[in-house]
Amino acid sequence: MPKQRRPYSLRSTLIIAFSVLSLPVLALVLSLSYWRNIESTKELLHDEETRAHATINRIVNVFFRTTATNLEILASLTATEKDFFRAQSSNNVLHSSLLWEQQIGHIYVTYEDGYMRGVSRIDEERRKEHPETPTDAAWHSQLLEPASSSSKLTRHQSFYATWPQSIKDMTEPSSFDGRAFPHYIGAKETKHTFLSEPYTSPTSGSSVVSLAVPILTDGQFIGTVSANITTLTLSHFLSTNRVSPNSIAAIINDKGGIIARPMVDRSAPDHQNARIIELDADVIEDRVADALRSKHLMDGMDGSFTMAIDGVESNVSIFKIPNPLNIPWRAILITPLDDYVAPLRRTAQALINLILLIIPVELFLINALSKRLSSGFVQISRSIDEIRDMNFMDSAEVKKLSGVQEINQIEEGFALLRSALRSFAQYIPLDVVRQLAKSGRPLALGVEKRSLTIFFCDLENFSTLAQGLSPEELLRSLSDYFSTATKAISEEGGTVDKFIGDAVMAFWGAPSEIDTPALRACKAALKLHRRLEALNERWRAEGRAPLHVRIGLNSSEALVGNIGSSERLSYTAIGDGVNVASRLEGINKDFGTSLCISDNVLAEVADEVIVRPLKPVSVKGRSGEFMIYELLGIRNTEDRDLQVLKETASARRVG
Repeated sequence: MPKQRRPYSLRSTLIIAFSVLSLPVLALVLSLSYWRNIESTKELLHDEETRAHATINRIVNVFFRTTATNLEILASLTATEKDFFRAQSSNNVLHSSLLWEQQIGHIYVTYEDGYMRGVSRIDEERRKEHPETPTDAAWHSQLLEPASSSSKLTRHQSFYATWPQSIKDMTEPSSFDGRAFPHYIGAKETKHTFLSEPYTSPTSGSSVVSLAVPILTDGQFIGTVSANITTLTLSHFLSTNRVSPNSIAAIINDKGGIIARPMVDRSAPDHQNARIIELDADVIEDRVADALRSKHLMDGMDGSFTMAIDGVESNVSIFKIPNPLNIPWRAILITPLDDYVAPLRRTAQALINLILLIIPVELFLINALSKRLSSGFVQISRSIDEIRDMNFMDSAEVKKLSGVQEINQIEEGFALLRSALRSFAQYIPLDVVRQLAKSGRPLALGVEKRSLTIFFCDLENFSTLAQGLSPEELLRSLSDYFSTATKAISEEGGTVDKFIGDAVMAFWGAPSEIDTPALRACKAALKLHRRLEALNERWRAEGRAPLHVRIGLNSSEALVGNIGSSERLSYTAIGDGVNVASRLEGINKDFGTSLCISDNVLAEVADEVIVRPLKPVSVKGRSGEFMIYELLGIRNTEDRDLQVLKETASARRVG
């Protein structure tokens, strides 16, 4: 039998390995650290620009898609009833549209005969442009109707401090013709939604673009529903979402004209440890123009390149913003490289100094600590991996591979932990337990702020239903209902928080972050509702009482984590957003609906879902109003559980 080779001691191995492998490599790393940091800077800048591309695309699409959807709904009302907006009562419909579209300054309907009705906001710019505006007015409505004996129009104006109580009315002749505007002409010629170039609004004096949706009756063009959209919202977004502290982002048209640029805010404080230079509008325009001239010389509009702008080496990125309205807009990002290089240079130097200091300390600690270690670490590492992966298949006793008492005690501790987690997984879904284990968070009191989509569902008239069923029948129905809800939530990656009587609370976005949490929550809600209706059909055939569910969804920041006492913990979410979701579930009763979502949810999934606007509401325990919607289905899906039901679609067209 060959003589076994005596293994090296852990102490000697660690000291030799560190000295032989680390010191030569360290010299090479120090010599290459600067250049590697430069490459890392480029990668980081590319990642930041990629995220900026996606964010700007999303913001611009949501910015116009929600407005276009609102106008399309109004156009459908007029197409169904031609004279709908000739009635004074239609002012309330236009005013309601403005309430939940903050970027709209003026919304109006123009007919082919010159008749026009509109409602607009009143701000400081309008008061400067129109001195006749009352100082306390917040809303303005106007009506232009053809005069019977001339080609001129009669203009009726009303001003409101609080809608709909008028505080001032005016009537005067007018030669204003809404049919001459480019967006009206474009919508008439194309018979499709049309967006104008930016211009100064004659109503407010602000820079706006106008979106017009044609009104078609049996294919015949009879007018448009239009909105003047201020670009201030986009400018504010560009000011507060920078790629780096001194970067510039602007939205331009295909001719290089600036649609929106960052707003100058001299009162805003500097970011943490970052010197932010606020630039005037003419400086921003000059830098954008320099970048565009350089890009044209390089042939082509889109792409990324590096150039000196005002003596500063900068990275320039130009890209087209894809959108369903075919708006020919692009975004341009100008980022000074020093915003990334300078901090990395300082970090690299600090890292070098730290490494030189740590080397002797490391040698001392390795020499001291290696005396107390043994080969049991192999088994400890294996046990850690099994627990991290929640692998409970092997329940055998862990072999004691070390004679060190402390190592044996650790192994016994891992065995107890494995058993406890296996029992814990019987009460909480295994995926949730696995995520908690992999996250490294201890099971202790503590919460963190997360962006969640919260789901509440409850059974309609459950108390009455429970009185009419035997305990066995009630348990059977509830079990089928809870199974249907849990499956729908799990299929879409949600976390079931708790069962509260006959109610279910769930959320998306914790313990682990997921993509499109609001869309997943909407799909889960539709699946539960449709599958329970299918289950009700079978129950009716069996003579069993059906169950009807009400669901509320809200997206918000919430506190999520372990809540309770030192003896008993519950992994749950709390906060105003959770309360709103719960209230939305109850609000279904007032509207006769089953699936109610907040405006926060719609803002994240506007392009993906089909909804019916209900009305602005306020909920108990929360000040202010917000818009709510009935969730009808998912756009462009083959899943029958997610499609709009025929009767629902019909009701929506009529409403």
